[in-house]
Amino acid sequence: MDAYKPVEVTLPWRKPDGPKVSARLLFTNTASWVVWRSNFNIQEWKPALATAGLIAEARGDGKYESARERGMHSLRHFYASVLLDAGASIKAVSQYLGHSDPGLTLRVYVYLMPYWCDSPPPSSSVSSCALRIAASNCLTAYTQQGS
Repeated sequence: MDAYKPVEVTLPWRKPDGPKVSARLLFTNTASWVVWRSNFNIQEWKPALATAGLIAEARGDGKYESARERGMHSLRHFYASVLLDAGASIKAVSQYLGHSDPGLTLRVYVYLMPYWCDSPPPSSSVSSCALRIAASNCLTAYTQQGS
């Protein structure tokens, strides 16, 4: 942390015209400012996926194939699944994800509710159910890559 100190930024909270809130960021872009999702996806995430063999290397123009099913949005879904499996309420997960309606969260994530697993959830916050979901996604990606 001494070499890379957090950077304080002040941005609108929750919506573009929302109240200004200051936060200390651990991860910043090369200009020591906010890492935008689209830039992170292009500059860090997709190269990491290609290095891991989950998507093809960049084409000659430097662009990568579309990888929505393995993109940043899939991390959001994984986060929601871990929260639900750990016993978080739909309302809490809805708030964490920024959904305006818990009903939307329920419709999207109902299949990840803890009872979806064939066994009772263990007491750990990252249970075997969430890990089985992640392993299944990784296995699917691996087998699709080989075909």
